Amino acid sequence: MNFKNVSLLSTTLLLLMAMGVSFTSCSSDDDPKPEARITEFSITNAGQSQDLVIQGVIAGNNVTVAVPYETDLTSLTFEAVLTNGASITPTSGTALDFTEARNMVVINGDLSETYSVSVTKADPDAAVLKAIEVASAFTNEAYQTDLNLMNQTITVTFNNLQADTVVITSMEFGPNGAVASTEAGKGVDLSLPDQKITISFAGEDKVYTFVPNITTAGFDATKAETIMDKTSLAGLVPTEMNDNNSRGADYNGKYVFVTSRTNGNHVYYYDIEAAVFEAKELDMTGVDGGSWAISDVQCVGDAIYACNMVMAAADKVFKVYKWDNVNAAPSVVLSYTTTNDKQRLGDALSIIGDPTGDGYIMASNFPGYGGLADGSEVYMWKATGGTFGDAVVSNPTLEEANKLGQYGRVNALPGVPNKFLVSGAEAMYIINTDGTVDYEISGDVIQGRAMDANVFEYNGGRYLSYTVNREWQAEGAFLEVVNITEGADAVAGIKALTPESIASKVVYKKMLSGPIDPWVNANNTVVMNADNNPEVFAFTVLSGFIIEELNR
Repeated sequence: MNFKNVSLLSTTLLLLMAMGVSFTSCSSDDDPKPEARITEFSITNAGQSQDLVIQGVIAGNNVTVAVPYETDLTSLTFEAVLTNGASITPTSGTALDFTEARNMVVINGDLSETYSVSVTKADPDAAVLKAIEVASAFTNEAYQTDLNLMNQTITVTFNNLQADTVVITSMEFGPNGAVASTEAGKGVDLSLPDQKITISFAGEDKVYTFVPNITTAGFDATKAETIMDKTSLAGLVPTEMNDNNSRGADYNGKYVFVTSRTNGNHVYYYDIEAAVFEAKELDMTGVDGGSWAISDVQCVGDAIYACNMVMAAADKVFKVYKWDNVNAAPSVVLSYTTTNDKQRLGDALSIIGDPTGDGYIMASNFPGYGGLADGSEVYMWKATGGTFGDAVVSNPTLEEANKLGQYGRVNALPGVPNKFLVSGAEAMYIINTDGTVDYEISGDVIQGRAMDANVFEYNGGRYLSYTVNREWQAEGAFLEVVNITEGADAVAGIKALTPESIASKVVYKKMLSGPIDPWVNANNTVVMNADNNPEVFAFTVLSGFIIEELNR
């Protein structure tokens, strides 16, 4: 054997093996380390036509993309190129809202990096409407306005009880030097088709079309149902209230209450759910005194309040009684001694809130006939923790009307604290809690003898309800419901009524009598039933009462 050759071969093999180890070691050292990075980023559906690809700029862990102005930032897709082996959340191709900066996370093995991605609109270089806002032309209440730059539409959302004539409150367009076919302060009648705005720049016109989006609110007058009809028009006035001695009535959702001085002093009540319609009586123990021992009645939940009537003399005691429910005995909750011969209190009683806690008892001073001539006085007693303060007397000087003390009633305004609605013989007005006048409602808007006016809200609508016991023309007695949805609150809605608009705002009317009805008291109450539908109660002297359920 040639050992020399064997030795040479062995040496060669060992050398090759060593080189192999060396090569393997060098290959491992040259592999790139894993990274979690974005190397390229683009928005893939930019522009008005959503077909432009716009590359972003990456600086550290921040990505910024400037897209054409007409781009819809709320639904943009992106494409991200990542380092080898990395993944991103959200994934490329996902549609995202980029109206604000978004975070994206890149992961590669145990490595993780968070990127902030911001998409901004570049300044326009062609005609464009950048922003627009509109409001009701009657109340300046802002309507929801959505500008779609891709479709070139201006969608204005309002409900069927609100005005369809709007005014442009603000408008922005570009670029510098562009002109618009209209301007802020101009009106737009959305009841007409193809209402448009044109923006012009450098020989190019962009036309934007108004799209009214009218939602349904309030009640459907065709679906109103009569819950109970005991009116003279139907020939069904109950015996207990079929004379001039029944001057006041109210309804709490279960019982109708009515006062009577015929054959004694009574507060009758009727259970409208009973199988047999019959009159029952409240306990009248201790109810006495005054020119009339019983005059008017009001409800607060299960509680019943009623008052006597005093007139034309000092040192007469005006009293308000309370029954906790129909089975309870009465107690005196308020006594007031008259101070002169120009006070007639008790023809109309008003209860606001809970007078046994925090609330008000109010009584109007009937003008003439033993009261202050041509006056609109309202006596207000405020209870705090069940304790009444001294009477605050409101006697405003009114421009539109007088004699509001004649069957004058005061009711709360839902959603409007510290203001009340007063209605009586002539027109209406709004007062503050100190008795000062906030607003007079013209007799050209709400006719005289629209009494016991209430405001209620239902299914996104706001309404004014009252009972008229005689119109200027001898039409008879009726209840009426007026749409006052316009405006931010009830006061704004009432102020928005005009002589020109009132006819279109009357959305419901129901007769109680024929063409002859005495000029005496009328009552109106709105109660929400178990189905959360309003039940409107209307009563007039000699004409009985009716209860109407309004439905959507």
